[in-house]
Amino acid sequence: MQFDSLINKLNGMASDFLFLDGQKLDIPTSGKFLNQLDEVIQEAQDFDIPLLIQTARAMAHILEKFILDAVDSKEDAFKQIESGISLMQRIADSFQNSGEYTGSIQDFLEAASAISGAPIPVEGSQAEDQPQPNALQSVDETPEQPVSPPQEVEIQDESLLKDFISEGLEYIEEIEVNILNLEQEPGNKDYINTIFRPFHSMKGVASFLNLETIRDLAHNLENLLDDARNDQLQVTPPVIDAVLDGADALKMLIGQLKDRLAGLPSQALDLDLKALMTRINKVRQNDQQTGKKLGEILMDEGVITPEILEEGLKAAKGDPPKKLGEALIGEGKVTPRQVSQALRKQSAQITDTSTIRVDTQKLDDMIDMVGELVITQSMIQQDIKNQLTVDRNLTRDIAQFFRITSGLQRLSTGLRMVPIKQTFQRMSRLVRDLAKSTGKQIAVEMEGEDTEIDRNMVDEIYNPLVHMIRNSVDHGIEPAAERIKQGKPEKGLIQLKAYHRGGNVVIEIVDDGKGLDRTKILNKAVKNGLIENDEGMSDQDVFRLILLPGLSTAEKITDVSGRGVGMDVVKQAVEKLRGKIEIESAPGKGTALVTSFPLTMAIIDGMIVKIGPERYILPTSAIRQAFRPQESAYANVVGKGEIINVMGRLMPLVRLYELFNIRPERMVPWEAIVLVVDGESQSKCMMVDEIIGKTEVVIKNLGERLKNLRGVSGGAIMGDGQIGLILDPEGIFDLSET
Repeated sequence: MQFDSLINKLNGMASDFLFLDGQKLDIPTSGKFLNQLDEVIQEAQDFDIPLLIQTARAMAHILEKFILDAVDSKEDAFKQIESGISLMQRIADSFQNSGEYTGSIQDFLEAASAISGAPIPVEGSQAEDQPQPNALQSVDETPEQPVSPPQEVEIQDESLLKDFISEGLEYIEEIEVNILNLEQEPGNKDYINTIFRPFHSMKGVASFLNLETIRDLAHNLENLLDDARNDQLQVTPPVIDAVLDGADALKMLIGQLKDRLAGLPSQALDLDLKALMTRINKVRQNDQQTGKKLGEILMDEGVITPEILEEGLKAAKGDPPKKLGEALIGEGKVTPRQVSQALRKQSAQITDTSTIRVDTQKLDDMIDMVGELVITQSMIQQDIKNQLTVDRNLTRDIAQFFRITSGLQRLSTGLRMVPIKQTFQRMSRLVRDLAKSTGKQIAVEMEGEDTEIDRNMVDEIYNPLVHMIRNSVDHGIEPAAERIKQGKPEKGLIQLKAYHRGGNVVIEIVDDGKGLDRTKILNKAVKNGLIENDEGMSDQDVFRLILLPGLSTAEKITDVSGRGVGMDVVKQAVEKLRGKIEIESAPGKGTALVTSFPLTMAIIDGMIVKIGPERYILPTSAIRQAFRPQESAYANVVGKGEIINVMGRLMPLVRLYELFNIRPERMVPWEAIVLVVDGESQSKCMMVDEIIGKTEVVIKNLGERLKNLRGVSGGAIMGDGQIGLILDPEGIFDLSET
C-alpha cells in the first residue's frame, strides 16, 4: 500500500499552516485548506483509515466555524486545527509503518466538537456509518452530476460573500490571462496548474458558503483541468473554449450574486448551464479532441464527397441513431477497411503528445547512473594517458564514446532543472495580497524568470523568499501618502531578479522603499546586548545584524511581520542550502536582499588544481583568468596584506596551502599559478602549484559530520579513483579573512 501521496499532502498542509501569520485565515486560504482536507478524506477512504477520516471531518467543521466567526475563541480553534494536522500526520505515519494506529483520537474529537458544535463520532467506527453533513462530502459524492440551476441563496454573512466575490472575480481574471498563454503553449504544465488552482479554490469556498451552482460548475471545470495536468487529456482548442466559456459563466453567476448583495434586482442570465456541462463532459471524454472529424478525414482521402457525408450524417441521426462510420458502411458508401484506417488516423491525432510523466525517483536514479558513467569515463581517460601506445581505432571509438557521454550528461542534468518563473509568479501574487492587506500600492517586476534552478531547490527556497517578501512589503515600502511627500511615485516597486554568477544561482528581492535605518538597528542591537558599540562596523556589518534572532526594529506588530522573528529564519534556511544572504540598503532609496545558492546539479565542470601532493577542484564558472604573474605585479601592502596587480586592478592574494596547512611545491607567486576567482561580491587571486586540467565531476555529499566544512562544497571521485575536494570560492574568501 502506497501512502506517499497521502503523507505528502499532510506534510504540505503542515508546512502551509506553519507559515500562517497568527490566527489569520482569509477566504482563499480557508478554501485551500478545505480542499486539502477533501483530498485527504478521499485518499483515507481508499486506504480504509476511518480514524483519519473522522479527524479530517472534525477539522473541516472547526475551519468552517472559524471562518464564519462562529467560535468563542479563535485562538483555541486555531490551536485545535494545528493539533489536528499533527494528529493526522501521526495516524498516516503509523499506518504506513505498521498498518494500524494504536493511539486514541477521542480527546481531539471531543475538543473539536466543543469548538464546532458538531456531534462526536464514535471512535474507531467506519466513517460511512456516521455521515457528516458538510460541504466536503456534497462536492465529491456527485462529481459528474450537472450543475444545479441558478437559485436564490440565503445571505448569512455579507462580509464573507463580499470577500468571495472580490476574490472570485480576481481569480477569473487570472484564469483568462493564463488560458491565453496556455493556448500558445498547450503542453506547459505551469499554465495548466495556474488555471487549475483558482477553480479548485473557488469550489472549496463556494462549497461552505452553500453556493451550489458556482461550486458545481467550478468543480467540473477543475476536473477537466485535472485530466489535462495528469496527461489524461490533451489541451486542444475545444478544451480552451470550454474553460473560457466556463469562466465566463462563473463571472456571470458571481456578478448576479454581487448585484443581489447590493440590493439590485436579479437579472435573468442568458446561460444554458445544462448545455455547458454536457459540453464539458464531452470534452473530457475526448469526443471533441480530434484535430479532424471522421467525415473530414474520409473526404481528405477522397473516399467520399461532401454530398455523401451529408447523407451519412442524416442516416446517423435516424432511429435508432448510429455512428457515422456505421451509417456509411450500411449505405455501401465506404468499406470497413477505409473506416478503420480513418479511425486510426483520428486516434493518432488524439493520442499524439510531446510529454510523459516520469517518477522523480527514477529521474534521480538515472542522473546518479549518468554520474557514475562520467566517473568511469574519467578513469578510462586517465588509463589512456598512461599508455605509451594506443590503437588508432580504439582512440577514435573512445573519443566517440566521450562525446556521447557528454551529451547524455548535459541532457540528463537539464531534466532536473526547472525555470524559476513559477516561483516568481507565486511571489508576485503574494505581494499583491500583502499590499491589499496593508493598504499599500505595490507593483512587481520580474527579471530572469527563465533562470533555471535544480528542482530539488524549488520547495526549499520558497519559505525564505516568503519571509523576505513580507519584510519588503511591511518594513520597506512606505504608504502612498508618505511616498508622495518624499517625491517618490505613489506606487512602490518590488523587483524579483534571478541569474547565474560565479557558479551560483543568485536571487534578489529589491524594493524602492525607505531603506534600513542604521541608527535604529544599532540602538536595538546594543539594547539587546548583541554588540557593545559600532566601532569599526561597516554598513554591511550593521545591516547583517537584522539576521540575528530577536532583532526587530518594527515599531508595532502587524499581520505581516514585526514579531522579532523572520530574518533569522531566512538566514537559517539559506545556510541549510549552503547559501549566503547579503543586504544592501541606502536611506530613502530602498533595500536589496541578495541570496545565492550553490548549484546542486549532480555534475559540474571543474578545474583540477594541485597544491603540494593534494588535488582540488574549482568550479570552472567561478574562474575568470589563470596566469603566472610577473614579480613586479606582487606587493605586500600594510593593512591590506598581499595583493596582485591584475591588468591594473589590485586583488587580494589567497595562499591556499596556508589555509589547508599543506607544504606546497612553489611558495612565491611569480613561480606559481594564480587564478582570478569570482565570489559573490568580490574577486580574489588564489595561488596554486599547477593546473592539471579541466574535467566534469560528479558532486558527492561529504556527509552530516562534514556538511558545514568551510571552504568546501563537496567531493568528487577523480579519474584514478582518488577523492578530490570541490572548493567553495566564497567560503575560501571568508576563511582568508579570519
